[in-house]
Amino acid sequence: MSRTSWKPDETFYPSPTMATRAPAETLAYVATFQFDGADQPNALAVVDLDPQSAAYGCRVYWTNSLYGAWDDDLYPEGVGAWMAKADVDPENGGMVLDETFFPHGEDFRGNRVHQVRLQGGDSSSDSYCFR
Repeated sequence: MSRTSWKPDETFYPSPTMATRAPAETLAYVATFQFDGADQPNALAVVDLDPQSAAYGCRVYWTNSLYGAWDDDLYPEGVGAWMAKADVDPENGGMVLDETFFPHGEDFRGNRVHQVRLQGGDSSSDSYCFR
């Protein structure tokens, strides 16, 4: 009888010790939720954690699409997906919505955010959508 050896997913660290020895994360994906009873969908935000990145601390992206399988369950009529970007001023404070970056409505209908890439190559800028 042959024995199959199990190899853990290399992107997941099974212990805190292994995680602290791993390379630093460059992105964080943060689920955001509305708890005030407002009829607003939940969202997924991307945070740049790489201090070497030109966009570090300067941009915030978010979408109301959490995850395809959940979206279909939670929003059977469709999400009416959208994605937005805000420019942040880390030195003086404040955030300004980038009105030129806002795929939404019929342009985005039936699509979901699949992967996010920045023009400079780090993974938090352009969005690739699929149906």
